[in-house]
Amino acid sequence: MNAEVTEGPVTEVRRVLAAVREPEIGPLGARAGGSREGEAPLLVALSGGRDSLVLLHILRFHAETPSGIMAVHVDHGMRRGSEADARWLAGLCRAWRVPLRVVRLDPAPTSEAGARAMRYRVLREEAQACGARRILVAHHADDQAETILFRILRGTGPRGLAGIPTWRPLARSSVSVLLVRPLLGVPGHQVEAWARAAKLRPREDPTNRDLRYRRNRIRHHLLPRLEAGAPGFRSDLLALGEAARGRERALERVLGPAIEHLVTVRDRGRISFARNRFLRYREALRAELLRSLVREGGGRLGRRGLALALDFCATATSGKAVTPGPGLRLVRDFDALVLEFGAAPPVPAPGGGLEQHAAEGAGTSVRSGTVPVLSVRLEGRRGDATFTPAAGRPVRVRWQVEEGDPDPPPPGEHRTTFPASLTEGPLEFRGRRPGDRARLHLGPGPEGGPPRLRKLKKLLGEARVSRDTRDHLPLLVDANGWVIWIPGVWRTRVPAPGSSPRTWTIGVVDASNFA
Repeated sequence: MNAEVTEGPVTEVRRVLAAVREPEIGPLGARAGGSREGEAPLLVALSGGRDSLVLLHILRFHAETPSGIMAVHVDHGMRRGSEADARWLAGLCRAWRVPLRVVRLDPAPTSEAGARAMRYRVLREEAQACGARRILVAHHADDQAETILFRILRGTGPRGLAGIPTWRPLARSSVSVLLVRPLLGVPGHQVEAWARAAKLRPREDPTNRDLRYRRNRIRHHLLPRLEAGAPGFRSDLLALGEAARGRERALERVLGPAIEHLVTVRDRGRISFARNRFLRYREALRAELLRSLVREGGGRLGRRGLALALDFCATATSGKAVTPGPGLRLVRDFDALVLEFGAAPPVPAPGGGLEQHAAEGAGTSVRSGTVPVLSVRLEGRRGDATFTPAAGRPVRVRWQVEEGDPDPPPPGEHRTTFPASLTEGPLEFRGRRPGDRARLHLGPGPEGGPPRLRKLKKLLGEARVSRDTRDHLPLLVDANGWVIWIPGVWRTRVPAPGSSPRTWTIGVVDASNFA
């Protein structure tokens, strides 16, 4: 092969591979499975078409890959001849001495979108299996131009005009895996010239010429006609994409510090940010901040969803919620705005997550309903038990009834005491229930009347406990079911105990995590 054919593609592939090296994990690799101990191979997606064959040929014979390469072929099973393609590729990889993994999808996907999603899932799983940190696919500059034109026709914003990134993290990976496109800066005619010079014989997929697909119509009809009518049109599209990517890079430098200033909590499937700070920005920047936060959580916002979300942020009252996109919920919670992604976390099943620790007379009960609740009844003079309040984390409770002053609490424990003579037992720890009321003081009410009560919902609102925290709180209730203590949040008023020397001493471990 002459230098005129090889120089451009090889230079571009080397440039991209050098850019995605991570010195702290070794050249292009992770910790196992490569040609050198401690390095992982580059994983190449090999369809058998022209572009992926050219990429594999460059990597195998012309680019330095010290950690080795491995090919993965996904047989979607959607057309006749796919098994023959897999056998042919197995022979080619044997001849080139490239390890190959063939994965056949069963059942076969029923759409192009489904096939793509399953293909990337397989690539991600194969990368994780061998410890690879880079998955290489063979998109080139013509694919980039098609993508930008496709998005313009469909309707897109500045971010969509940026086209396909040269590399990006693969979502939902347990380790850091990049999807890399080493040929993205190489024009299609150079890829074709390489295939001819190397005498490659790519497999033909008839669906690539099926004009029922919009991308194929753009590739084979629209783009050639636009190029003929306006020479340089394809290059102009690529220049537009480069300008849009420059804008995105500049915007990210602005958004990064702003987002860190806004965000107050990053938790499982949830991002909370300060509403007042958010509303100080101009609306155009609010839109970019909101898009960035949604992307961080793995969600997507369309134009209508973005408009709905922006209006909600500005006008909604506390406790309101809206769904601006699939699997995405936006909640106003006092001074916070909360983005919730995906399904709600699973609620413990009745009887699950309960552990007893040598409790003297300790009992457990389960109340089924909209939200299953596990509880611990504080029976006997002394006990030690663990329970899970509704959607919360396990809470360990220790209690004793004794005379005299209790020992100091251990580190990390929230503790309270109640005069035994004023406490209507048995006491119980549980999670929140509909209609709960808090008892504002122990003992009889004013002038010997009934005790004063307040709705727990109102009390938590006054204490500014966020709504997404309330089902996590452990509550101590008396024999009437009235709340008398919320560790780290509130306790009923306790009058002087009188002549009774006996005292309830109750401690909750790590209760501060729930406040």
